[in-house]
Amino acid sequence: MFSSCKKEEILAPTQTGDSIEFMGETLILRKDISPNDVKLYLNANAQLSQNLRVSVNNPIDWSLIPLDIFQQFVKESLKSYPNLAKDEFDDKDFVQLKGWFPEFKSKKEAHSKKSTIFEYLNIQVKKDIEKMAIKYLKGAKLKKVMYTINPTENYLKSIDPLGAFWVSEGAGRATYLAGVLFGSGNIDKNDGANAFLHFLWNALAVKELCHFSGNKWTSLERTKKFTCAHEYSKTIIFVPAQDNINAMDLHNNMAGRTYMYETVGQTWLGNANNIPSENQILNKVFYLVNTNVQTKADIQAILAMSSNYNWNSLQNFSSAMNYHTPTKDILIRLP
Repeated sequence: MFSSCKKEEILAPTQTGDSIEFMGETLILRKDISPNDVKLYLNANAQLSQNLRVSVNNPIDWSLIPLDIFQQFVKESLKSYPNLAKDEFDDKDFVQLKGWFPEFKSKKEAHSKKSTIFEYLNIQVKKDIEKMAIKYLKGAKLKKVMYTINPTENYLKSIDPLGAFWVSEGAGRATYLAGVLFGSGNIDKNDGANAFLHFLWNALAVKELCHFSGNKWTSLERTKKFTCAHEYSKTIIFVPAQDNINAMDLHNNMAGRTYMYETVGQTWLGNANNIPSENQILNKVFYLVNTNVQTKADIQAILAMSSNYNWNSLQNFSSAMNYHTPTKDILIRLP
């Protein structure tokens, strides 16, 4: 059904809407985005709630849309915009970006403000994929898509599609590499292979988000929210029979993010730099697994910290799990 979307329905409208102040910059909104849309986006991402409806104004049931279709939606939308992962913007990019932010004076200035551009791009992508989703849902033979996506993940991807996209891309790449190295049937056994997978997933997700958004801190936070959400059941609590498994995954997720926290730098303009390559990340996690470098953290302590997650205010995900020594090493096996 996705392939039936017409190109002209996907291309973003021109920026002819209201002028507003956005993250310290003057922004010209495109004609189908209102100042209230921007306000709702910023509020939703700043103060996430346990309300699992997709959107107040656009109640799309994202559980009816498979993750691969969601990823296709985002990829198609991104074709209409500058590639923020570039080391430098070209003239065509700058013309488009200056249409959004008219006070940008140079390509260098625009590049230094990738984090702001990313957030507005996220709003535009959100609007684009909602239109695609409505068209898809009208024509698809619908059934609830369970897979590994729970309601919390669905809610998060509905308000932060670019975060969901890059974290999912990281998951796909990590799963592929772990399957090649350990065998696809051996990565869910709660051992070194599974530790490898979770560390790699989080590190790759942060890497991609840093390249695309330019912001180390929001990249870490976005990855944390999505990967923590993945460990929760549909009732937004730990699955009782799998407490230790969830704790192991949460810890190894955190280990991957801790590595990126310690490795990624930041320019004086605020952009992320010294972002490790995929090979560097692989070398790090190989070392941890193959030398049996294992955390001394008590698994019940991990669960105790996890119980502090406030699901009425999702921005507090793993607030108690700060980046410190016990999260540097992986948990290779359950006690």
